[in-house]
Formats: sequence, structure tokens, C-alpha cells
Amino acid sequence: MATLEFTLDAGDVTRLVRWPGMRPSRSFVVEMVWHDTPGGTLAGDGLSLVSVGPVWRLDALRGASPGGVVAVRGEADLAGLGISGQVAALIGFTGRRQQLRWSDAGSDDAVSLTLLHGRLGAGIEACRVVLDGPADVLPRLAGALAGALGLRVPVASLGAQAVAASRGTAPVPRALGAPQVGERSSVSESLAAIVGHLVDVMLHWAAVVPAARTPEAVHQMRVATRRLRSALSVYKRAAACPELAALSVPLQICATRLGVARDWDVFLDGLGATLAATFPDDARCTAMLKAAGKRRRAAYAELRTFLAGPDFRTLTVALACAATLRPWDATAGDDAREEGLRRDTGDFAAEVLARRMKRVRQAGRGLAGLSVPALHELRKDCKRLRYAAEFFASLFPPKRTKRFLQRLADLQEELGLLNDSAAVSGLMAQLGRLERSYAAGLVEGFSAAHAGPARARIEAAWRRFRGVELFWTSA
Repeated sequence: MATLEFTLDAGDVTRLVRWPGMRPSRSFVVEMVWHDTPGGTLAGDGLSLVSVGPVWRLDALRGASPGGVVAVRGEADLAGLGISGQVAALIGFTGRRQQLRWSDAGSDDAVSLTLLHGRLGAGIEACRVVLDGPADVLPRLAGALAGALGLRVPVASLGAQAVAASRGTAPVPRALGAPQVGERSSVSESLAAIVGHLVDVMLHWAAVVPAARTPEAVHQMRVATRRLRSALSVYKRAAACPELAALSVPLQICATRLGVARDWDVFLDGLGATLAATFPDDARCTAMLKAAGKRRRAAYAELRTFLAGPDFRTLTVALACAATLRPWDATAGDDAREEGLRRDTGDFAAEVLARRMKRVRQAGRGLAGLSVPALHELRKDCKRLRYAAEFFASLFPPKRTKRFLQRLADLQEELGLLNDSAAVSGLMAQLGRLERSYAAGLVEGFSAAHAGPARARIEAAWRRFRGVELFWTSA
């Protein structure tokens, strides 16, 4: 049995209750109040103090599932939670709680649902759905509800949402940046931690994209998606299961949507800005940049539609289910594979990094004579190595790890500049219109001029990288 928590659009509550196979019971009124010390020390420690009737509960703000760390009866007993001094109310919740039960027709597998629906403070809608049931049934039901209703993975616990609402701010992100696995974790545990971290990063930036005034949200979400795809590749042999295999195509679709918007950002904020400053009075150049801006706006509109739609909801629900339920454990099948999932992540990481490093070295042989497409492949191999190195960096000596990552990042940066230049012709082709051929030629000429010295810089970065110490070896 397992437990998963989701949020639901308020307008879909009735549709959930009437969902085929759903058997609802009576609902009852619930009132909750969140408290903190005058200085906000509990929230500062990542905790929320909530009273539900006579019961007071201390929860972890970043927890995804309900259930207190500890609970006492009555405000007078707060010392039992380690709280001294006065506490004050921050914000209240008033709503209804309803228990539901769902099962497939002709199936004995049943799922219990707890539906909590109401308002925080003066009118902020809050709706949570907690699913309890067999681990092999929950993802199927959650995926169906995400596709048809507004069921989605919450970006914060209800307590974190309440504390943030009391301050008039957005909840603190559960995760940002690159994931790092914990020491003494197993292969299975480290994969779950990486997937859980990255889906939280994706969700945070996806919520920022619609109102973002800079390209940063799209850039960071694209990086998180790439890291996630890389993680699934890293663990493909060790944790193969149908649930992870099914994520490949929707993750690629998500990456493509983000990539289209990001490519126009890079062009317009880089080479495009240079052209605008160099030829401010050239009508043909201005027309080309205007057309490129229109393409970027269209790409962003399509991305926002995708992020608000059922495909993205279903993808993130599947990712959250995988991180929580670890389906690769259930499909291990034989003793050798189960032992592989239980093995120490450090040993696994060293093997992965050695294999990816070997591939980078092979791709970079005869670097001076490599074609632009071959250098592009080398860049992709460097990127895969860098993502894996970031995942496992915390398991190895920090000084050696930092030096390796810096040398690899420098090489990847130089290769990326050459790749950006090579991608310009593809972007210009998307604009069409023969009357813009002059401006497109101007763009490609500027791009070629910038790419000219790139090979020398790439070769220098390659030599520095080849001489760096491999941090995962026991030298």
C-alpha cells in the first residue's frame, strides 16, 4: 500500500466525485489554523504548526503527504512539541473533507481518496486529493485523473502554501538546480531522489514561465528536463521497468517544446542583439529581427498551452509516482538485478562516469580535424558526462570534483558557441520570405565570423580537460 498527494482544480471537484467507479461518502466541515512564533522561527526551521480542532500538529513544510511529525491535544501541551513561548495564528483554512473509494469494474483493487476542498484566508482556493491504495494501481488512477481533470502534482505542501499565503508570497521551491545523491544511498534510492528533485524543479519553473519577463525560467526548466532525461539514461540498465520506459517520449516532447522557445531566446538575446546594435537603421535587418521576435512569441504561446494542458500534467504525475513508488524495485525479477538495485551508489557512479568519460575521449580523437557535426556530437557527450558528474559529485572529494566539472564546463561552453553558430541557418530557414535573404545572409556571415576563432579555443579547452584528474578514481 502507498500514499500519494495531489492538488486539484476547484472546478473539477464535482467531476472527481462523479468519476466512474467512485463511491463517495458524506462530507464534513474542517477548520485548520496555522501558527508560528512572532519571529517566524518555526517556518525558518522548515516546520509548520497547525491546529485541527483540539489537535495540534507539527509538520515538515516540505513534506508532500499529510500526517504530522508529532501531535498533541490542546495548546497548553505545545511544550510536548518542543515549542516554548507564545505562538500566533497566521492563516486559517475552512472547507470540507470527504472520503471516497474507487475501484475498477470487476476488480478487487480499491483506492481510498481523501478530498479536502476549501479556502485559505480571505479566499485562496485550496484543494488536495490524497490517494491510498496498491502501489500498482495508484499511478493508473492518478494518470487518468490528470489527463481528464485538473489533477496535478503540488508545488508545495498545504502547510507551505498556507505559510506563504499568510505572507503574500509564493511557496519556497522544494528543489532547484542539480540533484545530488546522498551518501550511503542505494542505486534504487538515488534514482528516486534524482527523479523527485528534478520533477520539483520542473514544476517550479513551469509555474514561473507564464508570467516570466526574462528567458531564465524556460532555460532552467529546459536544463531540468535534460538532466532528467540524462538520469533515466544513466539508470537505464540498472532500473529498467515499463514505467520509466514510458516516460521517454513525453519527456522528449517536453524538451522539444522548451528547446524551440530557448533557441529563439539565444538568438535574439545574443547574435540578434549584436546585429540590432550594429545595423540600427537597416530596414531588412530590422524586418528579420521582427519576424524572429514573432516566432519567439509563438513558441512561448505554444509552450504555455502545453504546460497548462493534460500532457504535461500526466507527465509530471507519472514522474512523481515513479519517484515515490520506485516501480523498478517491483520489477527486479531476479537476485542479480535486485542486488544491483541495493548496491552502493558510489560504486555504480564510478562505473557510469568511467564509461561516459571513455565515450567523450573517443568522440574527441583527432579533434583538430573533426567536422562541425562531429564536434556537435562531442558536445552532447560532454553534456551527458557533466550531468552524471553533477548527480554524483557529493560522493567524491569536493576539490577534485569541482576542478573536473569546471574544466568540463569550459569545454562544453566553447563547443556550445560553435553549435549556436551552426544552428543559425536552421533558424533563418524557419523565417522564410525571400525578401529577408539579405538579412539572413548577414546573420550567417556574422555567425561564421564569430565561429572562426572557436576551433582554437575548443582545442585549448580540450587540452586542459584531458589533463584533469578523474575525481571518481582512487588516485
